[in-house]
Amino acid sequence: IAERQKRNMEVRTKLAHLPYRKTLEDFDFAFQPSIDERLIRELATMIFVTRHENVLFLGPPGVGKSHLAVALAV
Repeated sequence: IAERQKRNMEVRTKLAHLPYRKTLEDFDFAFQPSIDERLIRELATMIFVTRHENVLFLGPPGVGKSHLAVALAV
């Protein structure tokens, strides 16, 4: 079953056409202290999906918006 889940995740990731693969573990929260790590980790639980809520990352270039979005998508 674990192997099937792994393959399923690989196929879905490929179909999503994500520009690269990033994880929350790769994100340096110390580099961007204005980002609330607790909130991002809560978003990673995907509770917002069951609540029918949206997530929007705003900010200037280079603060990690794309990294976090891809990490949540994976």
